[in-house]
Amino acid sequence: MTRAATSAIIAAAALCTGGQAQAQSRTYEPQGAWSVEQRDEYCALSREFGGAGEPVTLYFYSYGPMGSLRITLEGEDLPRNSNKARIGSAGFGDVADMQDLHVIVGQRGDAGTLNFLTYRPDGGLRFGYAWSAEWDVSMDVWFDPQATRLTVDTDEMEPLSLELGPMADALAELRACEQALFDSWDLDVPPAADLASPPVIENGRQVVRAIIRPPAMLINRSSQMVQVRLVINEAGEVDDCVLQSPNWRPRDARGVCRMFRDIGEYRPARNAAGEAVPGLLRGYYLMLIYD
Repeated sequence: MTRAATSAIIAAAALCTGGQAQAQSRTYEPQGAWSVEQRDEYCALSREFGGAGEPVTLYFYSYGPMGSLRITLEGEDLPRNSNKARIGSAGFGDVADMQDLHVIVGQRGDAGTLNFLTYRPDGGLRFGYAWSAEWDVSMDVWFDPQATRLTVDTDEMEPLSLELGPMADALAELRACEQALFDSWDLDVPPAADLASPPVIENGRQVVRAIIRPPAMLINRSSQMVQVRLVINEAGEVDDCVLQSPNWRPRDARGVCRMFRDIGEYRPARNAAGEAVPGLLRGYYLMLIYD
């Protein structure tokens, strides 16, 4: 049955529903080492895993220090679609640790992809909203840096567990890449660790409602994970805005930033002395279309 997307905006919430996964899952072991790659707007931590079927590659995409990470699983045994939203489950641990959340099912070449978000508890630079359908499930799953397994499930596949192993060294490499990424932006803002409080958007829900979705996205009924970074000055105004992902045409990217500038209301960052200072605000929102 077709479920039409609505224009309702739902706040991100960590609703631990336990998932509807089966009791058993297939398990894939790591093949090779972790690798880190830096691009203009993100760092990618990746590793290949192998099991009874075709190998699966796991990617953690970071769009800056702290906050959310985008997770992508890619493999020929995974379900494939044209970026359709689904209700799935994921968790850092076993099937019992999973929670329901929005998953976008896509395709790269002959491989299927599963895309969802995880939020690191180091907090700070993050807000999130979903332009969603009628389900009230979480947008992201909490990331556990101590976990040694990631388990993922959708209605179109068996639960899949990836044996991550200890990740301390890989996460240290990712943090180094994130710092290099932050430095490459040449922003005149202090590091988040030096702030008593980060900048905050007061009306993110209103801003996201006002953003015009690109016509091609609506025609193709494709879902998107949108990442944006903003510099909020000491007066609570947007000094800089960059649409980090996806790679929309310049006119659409300018439209996103125009809404954040014209409609957004912000509290500036504060330093240890309680003074207002410029700060980096990173956010994401999901444009989810179900069919």
